[in-house]
This record gives sequence, C-alpha cells and structure tokens, in this order.
Amino acid sequence: MHPSNGMFEFESYMKAVKKELGLGKGLVFIGMSDVASVWWSEQKSVYQNGRMELQFFKSFLTDILSYAKELGYIDRRMEPPAKELLTIRRRISFNDIEKLLKKRGSGVEHWLIIPLVEGLTMSSASKLKELIISGAPPLKVIEKIKHLPPKVQGKILEYYSERYPTIRWNFDWEDYVIVGVPDGITDRFVYEYKTARSKWHLEWIKPVAMAQADIYGHFFRREEKRVQIMNREDGKIHTWHEGGRRMGGAEYSKKV
Repeated sequence: MHPSNGMFEFESYMKAVKKELGLGKGLVFIGMSDVASVWWSEQKSVYQNGRMELQFFKSFLTDILSYAKELGYIDRRMEPPAKELLTIRRRISFNDIEKLLKKRGSGVEHWLIIPLVEGLTMSSASKLKELIISGAPPLKVIEKIKHLPPKVQGKILEYYSERYPTIRWNFDWEDYVIVGVPDGITDRFVYEYKTARSKWHLEWIKPVAMAQADIYGHFFRREEKRVQIMNREDGKIHTWHEGGRRMGGAEYSKKV
C-alpha cells in the first residue's frame, strides 16, 4: 500500500493499525496541540482531532518509517502490514528519539516562508522577506502584513521565535496515540511560541499555550517549559519560563 493510492487506502491502513493496537474503531490518533485546546473549547478540541485524525496517522506512519531507516532498523521505506509496522515502532526507543534530536541540534535555522495569498503579490512578498531578514522590529513588519489573514500573519511572525532543534514523535496515552512536535526542545525545556492579535487575546490563549507546553514536557520528558506569545498590537513578545507540570489523561478522555 502506497500513499499515492489515495485516501481510502490510508483509511483502510489506519483501521488495520487500530485493530492491531486493540483500540477499536473510534478516534485514536490525536494531536498534542489539539488536545491542549480543550482548555479553550472542549467541542473544538474534539472536532479538530476528529477532522485531523488521518493526518495524524500519516505523521505516525511517516515518522516510524523515516526514523527506522535513519537508525538502520530497516533498509527502505515501504509501508509494511500493520502488525509489522507496530513491531518497527516498538523497536524505536525514547533514547533513539533523543539521539535523532541531537543530530538535528546542529545548524538550526529559520526558513522564512511567506505564503502567497490574496493581497500579497510575489513582489511584495519578496520585499517583505528582505525587510524581515534585515532585522526589522516586529511592529514594522506587522504594519506591512495587517491586511493578511491572521493565520498567515502568525506564520510570518514565527520568524521572531527563538531557535531550537525539535522532532516529531508519537506516544501511547490512555486509549489514544498522541502525536506532537514542539516548537523547540533543549536538554532542559520544551519551547512553545504563538502570536495573539491583542492583549485581551493574549490572555485568552496563554492557558492553552501553557497547557500545550505541559503536554510536550510530559511526553518528551522535560521538566521545564518556555512559552512566548507575541502581541500583534505592539509587537512585544511576552515570555514565561517555569517548571513543567505532569498531565493526566482522564480529563481529556471524558470529553471524547
């Protein structure tokens, strides 16, 4: 089975993996960021995880095969039967993930990608990129992009986040397989960066960002978290750095 065969084949493969996991036919593959949003809206969290389940499964599949090949556990990336895929997954230890993370620790760079959307021509995108790379303060850039959709603004302003290596991986949690990739992982802490459209919005999303960092810290075994949120009203970046908290699965399980 290959991804090019279409969505139906992926869904069939996902069902086969769920059966091998013994987790039934309901929602199984979920995302750490979407779980964190339960603090914002329970309904949105459950909806987003359901809508994105196939994508989370694709990440699960891609990472297992890519990392196994990188670690020398398999010779080539081919989608094996579900039972064999899970055997390969069990072979990849957390120490292996740490080893791969360290390999990604050298030469961490910010690749500035400015998506071409309505209201942003190729020429204006190029000028915007030059402005950011030149070291322009956030507020100057915000003035240039405030007509763009909020999600696009956030993507562009990610350039102002701190730079740390990271890696995506999946973990067993309660009756789920949870997938996540922090914005950064150091030896001591996980890092999460967001932007907010106003001071009021910042206070609203702060609990979600903190919860998200706690979830990352729990699964990636880091005792500290560093959270930054940029206020797009004034371009200021607010920072919280503190010890992490352990999370429990029961609360989310009750929502699904």
